[in-house]
Amino acid sequence: MLTELKNKEITVCAIVTDSASAYAAARRQMRISNRSIIFLPCFAHQINLCVGEIFKESTEFKITVDRGIRLATYFNNSNHKFFIGHLRNQQYETYKKHIAISVLGETRWNSLYNMCISLLKTQQALQILAINFKPPIVETRRQQGEAPTLPRKIFEIIDSSTFWDQITFINEILDPYCKLLNLLQCDKARLFQVVHSMNYLVQFWLNYSDDTLAK
Repeated sequence: MLTELKNKEITVCAIVTDSASAYAAARRQMRISNRSIIFLPCFAHQINLCVGEIFKESTEFKITVDRGIRLATYFNNSNHKFFIGHLRNQQYETYKKHIAISVLGETRWNSLYNMCISLLKTQQALQILAINFKPPIVETRRQQGEAPTLPRKIFEIIDSSTFWDQITFINEILDPYCKLLNLLQCDKARLFQVVHSMNYLVQFWLNYSDDTLAK
C-alpha cells in the first residue's frame, strides 16, 4: 500500500493502527524500514486503558460497578417478569414514561456509562419498588399466597445511599471519556482531535476536586 501511494506521489506522514498484538508487531517492523513515517497506536484504545486504570485505583468503584451490573442484569432477566412489570408501572407513575435499564455490551466503558445513566434515571422508581417489596431480614421459602419480595441483595443495593452516590461519581468521571471515545472511534477522526482530546483529559484531572484520585 505504501509503495502504491508513493507511486501516486502521495506523501504519508503518519499511520494509525489497532492496538492488537499483531498490529503492534507490524508497526515495529514497518517503523524500521519507513523512518520518515510516524506510526501511532489506536488512541481510542489508549483511552479505554486509561479508564481501566481509574477502576484499578479504587476498590469502591469496582464494588459499585459490580453491584450496578447485578442490578441491571436482574431487571433485564426474563425470569423476573413480576418485578420488571412492577418497575415499569412505577416508572410510568413516577416519570410518565418507561425507562430501559442498560446492561454491559461489547464497548465496555460506553455501555458501563449508559448503564449508570439508566440506573440514575430510574433511581426513584427503583427505591419505591424496593420499599413496596422489601424482603424480611431473614429470608425463608415463600409460602403459597404470600406476597413476593425482592431478593435481599438486590434490595440492599437499591437501598444503599452509598451505591447511588458512587454511581453518580462514576458517571461524572466516565462522561468526558465516553464522549471522547465516541469522537475518536468514528471513521473520520483526525489527529488534531486526538491531541485536543488528550489535552482535555489532562485538564480534567488537573482541575479535579479529588487530588488523590487525580494523581
